[in-house]
Amino acid sequence: MNYDRSFKSKINNDQGQLFEKMILLGCDHYKKKGLAVVEKTPEPFSVKKKMANGAFVGQFHKNKKAQPDFQGTLAGGRSIIFEAKTTQEDRIKQSVVSAVQSDYLRMHTELGACAGVCVQVRKTYAFVPFSIWDDMKILYGRKYMTEEELKEYEITTFGFIGFLDYVGEV
Repeated sequence: MNYDRSFKSKINNDQGQLFEKMILLGCDHYKKKGLAVVEKTPEPFSVKKKMANGAFVGQFHKNKKAQPDFQGTLAGGRSIIFEAKTTQEDRIKQSVVSAVQSDYLRMHTELGACAGVCVQVRKTYAFVPFSIWDDMKILYGRKYMTEEELKEYEITTFGFIGFLDYVGEV
């Protein structure tokens, strides 16, 4: 049983890393086209000890307030901020975005930013505007979205995640 859980965790972790790399390729694409500068938000981390050979001992701070994964500026000056989540299940739960991350996304939305959650559910890639994500219970009657429901927010994936596909609508 532990083997199955460990194996699933590794698969999910690998899938998340691949999804993030595809988003970073999207960031590079949009930067080269002059459409946006979007960067990965650094994880809360500190160096505990430096060694003579240039190596170091570091520590991630899990309990620090985690901000959404990506943020930047679109051509024209509007800011963009989003969280990235992936699952191989047939639905994505609202709870995968932490309360702190939701608060950040909500504040940015209220100030006019393009805010959302970039998701992969099985083979569907989507950028869900945060206003939709935040009102999931009201709109869908539950706190999750199915892969089918995400089709409305589906984005292109031509070797990168086209997270700006719906920016004009967000």
